Amino acid sequence: MQKTTIFIVELLLSISIVITGCISLLQHDFYKLETKNWQVQAMGQDLINILVIVPSLLCTAWFSLKDKAWASLVKPGIFLYLAYTFTIYCFDIHFNQLFLSYCLILGLSFYLLVYYIVSHWHLIWQSSGKTLASKTTAIYFLIMAVLFYALWLSEIIPALSKGNLPQSLAKTGLFTNGIQVIDLALFLPGVFITGVLLLKKSRLGVLFAPVILTFFILMDITIAVLTAVLYLKGIESDLSVMVMMGLLDVFSFALLVWFLSENRPQQYRTAQETKNQTAA
Repeated sequence: MQKTTIFIVELLLSISIVITGCISLLQHDFYKLETKNWQVQAMGQDLINILVIVPSLLCTAWFSLKDKAWASLVKPGIFLYLAYTFTIYCFDIHFNQLFLSYCLILGLSFYLLVYYIVSHWHLIWQSSGKTLASKTTAIYFLIMAVLFYALWLSEIIPALSKGNLPQSLAKTGLFTNGIQVIDLALFLPGVFITGVLLLKKSRLGVLFAPVILTFFILMDITIAVLTAVLYLKGIESDLSVMVMMGLLDVFSFALLVWFLSENRPQQYRTAQETKNQTAA
């Protein structure tokens, strides 16, 4: 019954995303208050939500309902992606008729992610005895966290020292870059901590690793597609970014498959088992 209820909520979430995307894409000049650059990115994101994210969510939701362990471990990465993306919609898109829809999707995604964390907290992992995939994933997380910190700070610090706006804000016309805010304050520290936990063979590290890898896969696709769309619309963009994101996407996908083959969920600890293990 619980699984069916969650599946219905996930179905409602998917429908909400499709309706929201269709309204913004079919209504002429829906993003008219945004700069040209931000309009193109917003419309590109709407297409990605409909054509990539929703099918991914429905697929994993269905297989999760059928007790496929891999789906239950991958699906939360989609919730994380949606929570991340619709935070941007809520704060970096001018107020419009879909504002409440943005809030609804953000809320559902966030609480489904919380539900995943709580329901998988006592999961017991069956290791194949090999650790190379886990160590590789840990190092990958640490490197990505450091690189993206360096990327954002290389834009922010010179702007602060000169008293200018960062280039990304000049292009989009935003007050602040919501992506940088989420990355610097929340996401990148989480990626780094997960990498450290994996190196320490922590159960929490193993739990969060598939979530972050799935997020990476979807976000790499998003950045690559948006870069291509900006280029096709005649807006300045670096196609090397598209190539790099494509390579990272393939690597993240291969790493996810490898990681899940090395670490398989076996069963859940009961509350008493968890208490006994803690006492021991």
